[in-house]
Amino acid sequence: MKTKLELIKNYPVESLKNWGDYFGYPESICKEMTNMVDCDWQNAKIGVLDDFGFQMINFLINVKKVPLQNIYFLVSEADEAKIELMKKWYSNFVENEISSVYNIDNMFDLIIANPPYGQNATLAKDIITSILNSDPKQTVLLMPLPGFKFFKKYNWLKDITFLKENPFEGVSLTSDLTISLFEKNANKIKDYENLNKMNHPETFKWIEANTKYPNPIEYWEYKTFSSSHMTLEETKEYGRKFDKDRLFIQTSRNAYDNVHSRKGGAFDVEFNLNGADLTVSDQYLILFKSKIERDNFCKWYYETAWNDKNALIRRLLKAISQTCGVRLIEMIPHVDWSHSWTDAEILKELGLSEDFLEEKE
Repeated sequence: MKTKLELIKNYPVESLKNWGDYFGYPESICKEMTNMVDCDWQNAKIGVLDDFGFQMINFLINVKKVPLQNIYFLVSEADEAKIELMKKWYSNFVENEISSVYNIDNMFDLIIANPPYGQNATLAKDIITSILNSDPKQTVLLMPLPGFKFFKKYNWLKDITFLKENPFEGVSLTSDLTISLFEKNANKIKDYENLNKMNHPETFKWIEANTKYPNPIEYWEYKTFSSSHMTLEETKEYGRKFDKDRLFIQTSRNAYDNVHSRKGGAFDVEFNLNGADLTVSDQYLILFKSKIERDNFCKWYYETAWNDKNALIRRLLKAISQTCGVRLIEMIPHVDWSHSWTDAEILKELGLSEDFLEEKE
């Protein structure tokens, strides 16, 4: 009869997919998460959240040489049915009690977790709060950057790594992914804004330079038409409240499409330049103070973008799509749009170098 150690070393990961566990996590992530930790691997008591479960346990045993009896399994739900299921399913891998992450009664040297995120981070918020409240010596988390918005224990954050490349094949990520290390009273980071600035310093340098000048916009509004269930006719009617000659609209899609795809027939190209009706989409509605200011802005926005792949507007939109919580309205150059501008002139006006925001090799 095979020992439990032999079972976990040779267990076919593919067979676990039907049980709804998360798979495909590369060894590089396991390595990066554990390398961040200062741990006596042969003697530490380690808790592993089920949503990262099998592959991390496999890595701990085979690479870090953690004794099987030192690994505990935490279930991300308080559902007793799931806990019982995990007890049966993971009985070959974990000798210790399997329990809910909401009822941690062991003092862990380390808890490793990739918490389910949930809508508006509701799941991650409760799970991470419970983990930190259990007072482990250290906790390492794999989590999207927006998950930090709800944090109350920023003073626990000791170290953070921003993953610049998506490590998960076939999975689309909509925000920055982080690996973070928590230790009581580490006091490295004070708030979410500091985290965002650490990850995207040039974006915030632009915002700081930009806000020193008067905002050229009379009125702006971000409207999520699709989630408000407005019909097409209602959406068009809403747009008629604005002075069409002064109105500029930019859909949220543009930040991901490098300004627009002409082949894709982006409707707001026509609207912004020729006054076509609104369509259902997430949109910024930006009202300039005059028609000439709107027209000069549109000329800069479109003509430079079509002619130069490294145009400033392309770089600014890319910065929006890569930076959590930054809005288009913060990136619009605060210059006098009563006359036309080139990229070089805008950067000079704001006191920034011509290669600002250019991708570095």
